[in-house]
Amino acid sequence: MKKDLRDKINKLIKNTKAKSIGSITLYKGNFITLIQEDYVLPNGVIMPRERIIKNHNKPAVVIVAKDEFGKYLLVVQNRVQGITSVEFPAGYVEPSEEIIDAALRELREETGYVSDELEILDSYNTSLGIDGSMVYIVTANHCVKAYDQDLDENEFINYDLFTFDELKELVENNYVNGAGNKLAYYEILNKKGKTK
Repeated sequence: MKKDLRDKINKLIKNTKAKSIGSITLYKGNFITLIQEDYVLPNGVIMPRERIIKNHNKPAVVIVAKDEFGKYLLVVQNRVQGITSVEFPAGYVEPSEEIIDAALRELREETGYVSDELEILDSYNTSLGIDGSMVYIVTANHCVKAYDQDLDENEFINYDLFTFDELKELVENNYVNGAGNKLAYYEILNKKGKTK
């Protein structure tokens, strides 16, 4: 990043930053904690905000996995509101894990595929208005089937391989519809465009 741009954005951030003055826990469940936080804005106004902490604020990974023939692995599983989602393999990073190790573990557990070619492509916050957790998009190339699925008791996941054109059609027709999955798709689409 150029120094002028870095100085410009850092000044804007410094002049906008609110100061935390306290918080209380409104709800604590097995997976979600809801907290109310109070902040003092630079103009002196106190702003209350609700914040969600998912799974103890663990980071997550979305794995864009391709087999040795260039086909993409997609998983199908049940989500909230009775939604059955089509998505890239994904999961949470455990406290003792590195991002790449978590991606490899989740890929293996959900599909039985493994790869020696994993790379962090990008990262993002899920919803900065209410949740500050981080998600990493990881690519896994030349994946090979080496294991059976190793799912938790409360998981039921199917998976299959899709060509890039099939993936594109699934995204365009909202079968692949989660924000993180669409971002991962557009990242690989952008990367494909740069390598042509």
